[in-house]
Order: sequence, then structure tokens, then C-alpha cells
Amino acid sequence: MLDIAGIIVVAATLRVPTPKQREIRDNVLSLDRYLRGEIDGPAMSTECYEHHLPFAVALDVERCWTERFNVWRESERMDAYAPDWRISSSTKGIFKVFVKSAEE
Repeated sequence: MLDIAGIIVVAATLRVPTPKQREIRDNVLSLDRYLRGEIDGPAMSTECYEHHLPFAVALDVERCWTERFNVWRESERMDAYAPDWRISSSTKGIFKVFVKSAEE
């Protein structure tokens, strides 16, 4: 009987998140809400958009995040957005060489 009680206690404590785990979860949920536009956060800018884009992809909200960026871009009268890290036709050859050297 004591063994069963011990198993129940251990099982119950394994499911309780630690304070650090709760903090991480709360931060991720807050970031998700910010990316969706549900709460305020850093002011939108090209740098802010690019910085948070990998997180938006990871949280599967990149479409919403990009829509928010496009609304901001139009309000700032930016005609187009072309990130400097984008691979264009002029850099494809360099990228292929880099990939080949990385594979070796």
C-alpha cells in the first residue's frame, strides 16, 4: 500500500512544472500574443520584424506577423521590402559554392 502511495506522489510531482518552466511558458505565450498583435510590445520596424520572424515561424504565426509588418510598412509608405539577407539571382552562385564547401 505504501508503494502505491509513493508512486502516486512521484507521478503527481513529475507533472507539476517548475517555476522556471512556468516562466518560460509564460514568456513564450506572451511572445505569441505579441506576434499576433493581441498585446503591445516593441514598436514595429524592419529590424523588429526580422528579429522576431524566426520566432513567428517557430510558433506558426508568421502569416499574422507578416501581415502586421505589411500594415506598418504601408503606414510608413515603404514601397517594397527586400531583406539584405535574401538570396537573389546574383548571389545564388556564391550560395551554391558555400553549400558545396559545407557538404565536404
